[in-house]
Amino acid sequence: MGRSTSCIPLLRFVVSGFALLALASCGGDDPPVGRSAPVDVAGGEACLFELASFGAQFERDEDFRTDRGCGIDTAITLHQSTVALSQPMRTGCPLAVTLARFERQVAAPAARRHFDQDLVRLHHFGSYACRGRSSNRGRLSEHAFARAVDLWGFELADGRIITVEDDWDAGGSEERFLHQVAEGACQVFSLVLGPNSDSAHYNHFHFDIGPWPLCEP
Repeated sequence: MGRSTSCIPLLRFVVSGFALLALASCGGDDPPVGRSAPVDVAGGEACLFELASFGAQFERDEDFRTDRGCGIDTAITLHQSTVALSQPMRTGCPLAVTLARFERQVAAPAARRHFDQDLVRLHHFGSYACRGRSSNRGRLSEHAFARAVDLWGFELADGRIITVEDDWDAGGSEERFLHQVAEGACQVFSLVLGPNSDSAHYNHFHFDIGPWPLCEP
């Protein structure tokens, strides 16, 4: 049974947690737009502290491994990140922290820039799934370790949902927003795939924090 964030002993991580956030905000140059780099996010209690500092709502779950080799370290059920989610997400804390950074640094500013509105909800297909890659079923996907998320829509304050499937090539503000979001994601996640990568991603973005950097939205 999961534990809510109120049960996590965060107080003893106040100093180290703020130090972690400070390092994250001033540690070196960002990779240029259109390029991705491997993501390094601490796991364990330090990760849980950083995630809580974003105002995220989540429960701590049991870490596990399957016979197939799938599993999650610092497992959580994420109910809300910096914005709402279309459904709860079973994932790992490092992916959730990276998603929160993406929302703050990329998606929310892009929504304000293109629509003069707040981003209020992310629509997703999920994070954890014990399966192989779409391009190579014999090799486990980053989803098998909850180090990936598939996003299909971005909901604005007026209720409008900008979707990858309908708006990637639609022209206008919707297309510009999605392309800016995808390019910006390459500065936050290590691997970004979208409609231009292959037919499997015609309707969503795949963002992951695995060890293989690639920006191909």
